[in-house]
Amino acid sequence: MERRRLLLNRVLLRQNPRNVHEWHKRLKLCEDKPHEIVNTYTEAVQTVQPKLSAGKLHTVWEEFAKFVEANGQVENVREMKRATEVEFVKVENLASIWCEWAEMEIR
Repeated sequence: MERRRLLLNRVLLRQNPRNVHEWHKRLKLCEDKPHEIVNTYTEAVQTVQPKLSAGKLHTVWEEFAKFVEANGQVENVREMKRATEVEFVKVENLASIWCEWAEMEIR
């Protein structure tokens, strides 16, 4: 019964792996497990294609960067330059990524 929500989320992601909202739900289910969170973020950014995504993919990249920064690994955040190379559907999404990057550098 403890794993019920996680298993249900896994089924929903198998049905539609491009659903950004379900990826965010999955991350909330893994709150106490940092290793699982990193694996989930990695799987999400590799699975969801920007042109086919159901939701705002840039939010996953931004939350991933914030998580890594919060854990004191700023150098690893800088290596996430791949987020700026993703072909987002809207320019606003890419602009949001660059703004978050700049704010991280300021902090």
